[in-house]
Amino acid sequence: MIRIQNFGKLFLIFLFIMMLLFFSACQSNFAIPSIDENNETSINTNDYIMIKGNNGVIKDCTPEFSIFTEKLNIVSMSFSGNNINWSDWVDYNENYDQFNIANGLYGTEMESGIKTIFVRFKDINGVIFPQNFQEPVCCEFEYVMQELFSIRIEPCEVEVKPGGVQDFVVKGYDHFAENEVPIDGNKIEWSKPCAVGKLTPISGLKTIYTAPEIIGCWNISANYGTLGTGAKVHVLEE
Repeated sequence: MIRIQNFGKLFLIFLFIMMLLFFSACQSNFAIPSIDENNETSINTNDYIMIKGNNGVIKDCTPEFSIFTEKLNIVSMSFSGNNINWSDWVDYNENYDQFNIANGLYGTEMESGIKTIFVRFKDINGVIFPQNFQEPVCCEFEYVMQELFSIRIEPCEVEVKPGGVQDFVVKGYDHFAENEVPIDGNKIEWSKPCAVGKLTPISGLKTIYTAPEIIGCWNISANYGTLGTGAKVHVLEE
């Protein structure tokens, strides 16, 4: 009986030693992610993009994103709905609400459903992260498109010098303008009711107005089917 008890104790001690060796081996093979100065070979686990302050169903097509990267000296970022077609580069900011997740551009689709939005970064040396072979930085959420009720030109009123230029964009909104609604740029028509100045192009989500040399207040307008909107351009003396 004493020999059996001693054997049992020895067996438990043996198991304990083997477990210590096993966990020591696991810990020695565990690599802690690090950042290198060239932003090329390091592994990051804390880069992210997410909807700011809302984990439920998204109804606005330009929601505010919280964006973060551990990479060094990041100056720019761009976005995509399919990780293939990317938006123009914009200044890096941890909060951003100007990417339209459902207007059919940059890999997005103009419909409700589960959306995956990707972000990539560029540093001061022009190094882009993540590369195609690296794990993407993205987030997934449900989007429900709202019914289009009105459109609006932004900015709605500006002051420019004679011969100056001003960018304009037209956006769609639901009832009470609570949420932005995506609109088809191919169906937007820009015009100049006052017939002065120059609009280029005359269709699309965006246009550039070149002011005339004539001092005064001039109007531009945008139409989308039965919906219309306008903006004022004040041409002032230099």
